[in-house]
Amino acid sequence: MKKIKSLIFILLMTLSIMPVSSYAAESNLIQDAQLSLKSTENPKRLEIIFRLAEPINLSKGSSNIIYEYFTKDSQGNLEAVPYKKDKSWSGYLNSYDYYPAGEHKYSSGAENAAYPDTVPAAKIYTSTRTSSSIDVTSIAAVRVTVLREDGSGEKVTVYSDGTTSTIEKIEVIIGDEDKDTGIRLDTTTAELPSNTVLIANPLTTGTIYNIVSSALTDVNVNNFIAFEIKLESNGVEIQPNGMVKISIPIPEIFYDADLAIFRIDDDGTKTPYSVAETAIEGVRYITFETDHFSTYVLADITDTEKDETPKTGIVF
Repeated sequence: MKKIKSLIFILLMTLSIMPVSSYAAESNLIQDAQLSLKSTENPKRLEIIFRLAEPINLSKGSSNIIYEYFTKDSQGNLEAVPYKKDKSWSGYLNSYDYYPAGEHKYSSGAENAAYPDTVPAAKIYTSTRTSSSIDVTSIAAVRVTVLREDGSGEKVTVYSDGTTSTIEKIEVIIGDEDKDTGIRLDTTTAELPSNTVLIANPLTTGTIYNIVSSALTDVNVNNFIAFEIKLESNGVEIQPNGMVKISIPIPEIFYDADLAIFRIDDDGTKTPYSVAETAIEGVRYITFETDHFSTYVLADITDTEKDETPKTGIVF
């Protein structure tokens, strides 16, 4: 029994010190893209093959799978043709896994029993046959664009000579504001999930506040405001995959001050940040960029006479 209790204690201690998860940018959404012409078939058929790294539900939000077709002009430059397939196209958009006997995806994005809308994380096959709308033998390249529900995604161009372009990321602007403090987050889906929530709590008392106050004793600070700032996605605290912009409203008493931003770690380590002042909808903000969230201080450093006593923060 003692051994079991010891194991439980060790497990609980391990869970309590687990680090906050970092948001990792996903690997390529579009993988292994290929283009080939089935010239022996009648009518001739152009086949696009690629693999999706995650499922796409065509009926949700901005989600889409788009095919754009190109010929080459006399100088060898790509030239778009007036023919495109996407989820509004009235036909079969994709099949997958074991083409040509596989299950098809209907391009309308309207869920029904015969043609489910969720394109799975699997190998995708799309065929385009020569018709009155297009001569597939003249096609030099096809651009494939895959969009998620939030509008983020990727596009890649596959060429008839077997090569592919560099995959281009399609990012979506993310913006959130903590209603109590007015602190704003601005970034894209390259750095954070689209459902990221900014949470900012003012610190006026307590252990962390005392650490902040002590950390500022070697800086010529007159007044300061301290915040615990964190990001959550699906209720889980995360860190960004790259730099994001944070904007903190400037209190009126700081309008004529020289302002600084510091990050204060739990051990009292102080990290200064480069700042800029901006106005958003008539409100003055101090902005900075960071890739790590913890405790931040907006400080008025107009007091040039060093004071060795702990500083007093502004109470909300």
